[in-house]
Amino acid sequence: MLWLAPEECSSSANGLRASIARIYMGPDSKLGFNPVSRTHMYMFLLQRSPSNPWIAVEDGIVLAEEVTRDADIDAALPRFMKRRYERGKLVVENSLRLGELEMTHGSPKEHSRVMMAAVAALAQPA
Repeated sequence: MLWLAPEECSSSANGLRASIARIYMGPDSKLGFNPVSRTHMYMFLLQRSPSNPWIAVEDGIVLAEEVTRDADIDAALPRFMKRRYERGKLVVENSLRLGELEMTHGSPKEHSRVMMAAVAALAQPA
């Protein structure tokens, strides 16, 4: 997995965020309920986890592409890093900022802006 940050840190959470009617916060989790009709609701649970598995999957695919392109690992690894570094950096930095905003009850507008920027960037090909 590619996680490079300028300083040591520990913060990660996997999940989907939405406009929520009720949220319950625990020390390591967040539970939310959002009514979507008179009879149904969307429920989510965010929990701390060591990493985002989808980024690891992308890393594996990109590494396989680079090794397949050139079996010389000394040539393949720098190309892999060139392709993955900025994306990994974006995930780390935006995840840390979102965590900060949530823990300090920061601006919902800034939270939305950071989240939408990350979603737009990550929607681009890996």
